[in-house]
Amino acid sequence: MKFLWNGKKKDRRSLCRSINGYISTLGLICFFLLIQVLGLLSVYILNNAYLIKVNHQSILDLSCISQAEAIALHNTQIRVCQKDPSQLILRKEIQIQDILVMFQDQETYMECCYEKDNKKVQMILYYDDTGIVDLDYR
Repeated sequence: MKFLWNGKKKDRRSLCRSINGYISTLGLICFFLLIQVLGLLSVYILNNAYLIKVNHQSILDLSCISQAEAIALHNTQIRVCQKDPSQLILRKEIQIQDILVMFQDQETYMECCYEKDNKKVQMILYYDDTGIVDLDYR
């Protein structure tokens, strides 16, 4: 009987398994750190994507403000100098960053409308003789 069965028990544990048969503690720590690093990386990538999107929106808004200021200055100059009212720019459409922007002068404020991502954006730019004094989004 001794010949068929060796009296020594084999140690089934190895370096890569723990007593209960699952991955060792060191492997779990490495996996946890990997998940943390990937999570941090995804947050950085999302932040950069949002910053790029906001940058494009800022450029569009600044371009609209600049165009509205030029139109308001032109119309104010005509009104103050009492020139021919037919020279007033009451409505103008301009293409900015492949977006059609419509400007409409209402004597004390400039209405700027455009559609982006299937949403209508309306900027109201209030102006006087000196230039633009306030901005409102609707």
